[in-house]
Amino acid sequence: ASFRRQVEVNLLGQAGCGLHALRRMIPQGGGAIVNVFSGAHAGSALRCAYSATCAGIAGLTYSWAAECKGSGVRVNAIAPIAATREIEETEHVLQRLATAGKVSGSFANLREKMKTLTPAMNAPMVVYLLSNAAAAVNGQALRFTGKELMLHTHPGVRSPILSDDEWTVEKIAEAFAGEWQDKLLPLGLAELEI
Repeated sequence: ASFRRQVEVNLLGQAGCGLHALRRMIPQGGGAIVNVFSGAHAGSALRCAYSATCAGIAGLTYSWAAECKGSGVRVNAIAPIAATREIEETEHVLQRLATAGKVSGSFANLREKMKTLTPAMNAPMVVYLLSNAAAAVNGQALRFTGKELMLHTHPGVRSPILSDDEWTVEKIAEAFAGEWQDKLLPLGLAELEI
């Protein structure tokens, strides 16, 4: 029931609002939508429903941006961090992970940092993305952590792409032990240099 509720509120709620907005914006030849998601879209222990809805919102953003390209409508997303009621859930999850020995010092620092951030601190990201100054920005996702502004990457395919006429379990195992051995990504939100 909790999982379903999070999907209905977080994902379907935003999808419904966005669809209504798009139905008005596309015929008038312009507009901007800013979706709200979280860095949890990359996977967050003990928060699979929340993470799944955030990944869905990121997918909505990228899809709508591609569909609206050339229509004058732009769709972007932000992953804000602020001291809201959500921080209580985050603290609860971090405490459970700490008890299990799965929290690094960086998570503890994030928890303390979140307590000092206000929702209003995220306003410049939204105002910029809704303004004409962002006319060339479409299908992007920003994250703000107080003093740091980050640009999320889109999901993609990593190199090298391997080719074979007939893949077997053994050949796939060889790929992971060989050429892909150092290509696996870390779990959760990671900083990537691309």
